[in-house]
Amino acid sequence: MDQYKMDLTRRNKLNSKKYGTRGEMTEQLALLLKSIWLCKYDPDMSNQFKTIVDKYGTQYRGNNQHDAQEFLLWLLDKVHEDLNIATKKKYKTIRNTFGRPDEQVAAETLANHIRCNESFIHDVFQAQFKSSLTCPRCMRQSNTFDPFLCISIPVPQCYSMPVFITVIYTSQQPRDVKLGLSLPIDSSIAEFRELLWSYTGIYQEHMLITEITDIGFNRTFCDSMPASMIKESDPLYCLELPKLNDCSNESGPYLLLCWVNILVVEDQCSRFGSAYTMQICRETSYKDLQKLLLKEMAVMLHDDILTTEQEIPLFGIRLADASDLPQYLDPTVELPLFTDPIDQALAMSGDQPHIKLILEWNLHAKEATIADHCDQVEEHASVKQLKLNSEKGTSITLEQCFDLYTKEEILGPENAWHCPQCNLKQEVVKKLGLWTLPDILVVHLKRFRQSLSLPSSRQHNNRYLIII
Repeated sequence: MDQYKMDLTRRNKLNSKKYGTRGEMTEQLALLLKSIWLCKYDPDMSNQFKTIVDKYGTQYRGNNQHDAQEFLLWLLDKVHEDLNIATKKKYKTIRNTFGRPDEQVAAETLANHIRCNESFIHDVFQAQFKSSLTCPRCMRQSNTFDPFLCISIPVPQCYSMPVFITVIYTSQQPRDVKLGLSLPIDSSIAEFRELLWSYTGIYQEHMLITEITDIGFNRTFCDSMPASMIKESDPLYCLELPKLNDCSNESGPYLLLCWVNILVVEDQCSRFGSAYTMQICRETSYKDLQKLLLKEMAVMLHDDILTTEQEIPLFGIRLADASDLPQYLDPTVELPLFTDPIDQALAMSGDQPHIKLILEWNLHAKEATIADHCDQVEEHASVKQLKLNSEKGTSITLEQCFDLYTKEEILGPENAWHCPQCNLKQEVVKKLGLWTLPDILVVHLKRFRQSLSLPSSRQHNNRYLIII
């Protein structure tokens, strides 16, 4: 603990006078650390230490909060300057390192640094970086070695996003199941479908991923869209689509129908029940279409509905993907699924040709027809687990942070390196690493990132648990 006294007597007086604190900072820091170590701490010691800090670091005067890492490096630098016993003022010029052994270059670089910097601080805290540049053309590598007292490593961004989605099966019980999935933020909807397939067993071509609000259908997602369009609070649904029958001379072409039920009371609309899907022959009359829709919803109807004649129309059938003006199927048309509005809706349905319908009920018809419209959704265990993980924050190991720090990167044209072998500027591969380790490694976690929209501000990442 008292070794610093010997170094203070041996230090370079000129350097200490010009750059250091004439030993004041080191003496006061030593007294403070001794008192803490021997359990003889007195608050006055902190006040005296703060007085010395204010004397030599004008930026720290007052009671404002400062960055801990910046202060630590400033403090280590001041103590190093006080204890620096090196006698040289200038560094030697390092000759060309290209093609030379790493051990030789590293030792030469370190010796050159020690010429002007030799202190107890550097003995304990200092080590060497290794920075490598690799030419993609000739594959020759140039390595440089630089000293450091603190390593600043990035904390990996949270590259996953929570997504909650209700899956509606065609023939499985329970029929409506809510899932909680963790999705890479740079995924596409196609990759989202693949993840859903692993949970549900529904083939991707039989999935319709759409939003269903209280008034009907909203957005429908196609494979090329980015999954980042989805927010955690979006009312997301995955409808299992039945496999279409092949067209024949007897039955004609088939199409897929998806629909929801809406209660319309004056100007107010509210959805009830689940969403439904089915395939249907386009050569179907309005009367038969209504019967088939009711048959598919049999679980929530009164017992006698399917066995008795119902008025035509019992409800309005509106096209969800029509133009700005509402488009309804006309009960007087012989084949309502062979009309221009249906063809237009099919053309707008994207990768998966289908028709989305909204069945509009008045209060009297709903009460006379619907017995139980409760939308019973079973919550999968993944929903609770995903919510719990979101509350806890993301766990990241220190090894993951170092992996990100040492990851190779390609320098762009603005940072091109002149390869002496090719005699050309190249967009080289850069890689950072640790060549040596000190007795005490100071690690600074870069928990902040620059905001592109607000260049002068720094935004905090999600909460992290760093596992060492």
